[in-house]
Amino acid sequence: MCKSCRQLACDERCQIKVLMSGGLSIREIARELGRSPATISRGIARHRQAQDRGCARRSRASGVPRKRTEGWSPEQIEGRLELLARRAAAPLAEDLLRRLGAHRDFMHTLTADSGKEFAGHREISAGLEAGLCLATPCHSRERGLNEHANGLVRQYFPKGTGLTRVTAEEVRQAEDRLNRRPRKVLGCLTPFEVFHEVLPSP
Repeated sequence: MCKSCRQLACDERCQIKVLMSGGLSIREIARELGRSPATISRGIARHRQAQDRGCARRSRASGVPRKRTEGWSPEQIEGRLELLARRAAAPLAEDLLRRLGAHRDFMHTLTADSGKEFAGHREISAGLEAGLCLATPCHSRERGLNEHANGLVRQYFPKGTGLTRVTAEEVRQAEDRLNRRPRKVLGCLTPFEVFHEVLPSP
């Protein structure tokens, strides 16, 4: 079997995480996803190795003194860093829930990168009652629509723009213009038109 056929897709990794938290064994997960137990086992092992490597990198980058973490297990370091990241990510989670909460009935899944700003992804997923898949680091192809949208946003806020200086009104204007721009993928309709087509009649 080719390498790409053996590798797990982003949505499969999300499903594995959910199924593992539900207590399913590797063989049960493999049956559920139609994959071999060996593929599932390798995927879990790679994820844990990546976590350990990421833990070491984030520990160095976080400014936590090395002496302070001597004797700590990778799980303890990871837990500590996650706690710090979740505190820093709380404002983003609250803002997303506030802005998207009214539309939760139309949301099924969300895709985000694995940056520390999404450390509150569990709260976001639970609050919106939607699955949230975290893309593999450095694999932007797993979230192509996000990358495309980022390119459109950069037309209004070029790379290097200090976003702390951007006003809420400027953000609202950019959102409005993008939502009223025809898209080829939508048959030249605008996102605004498509969204309001699926709204139930009053």
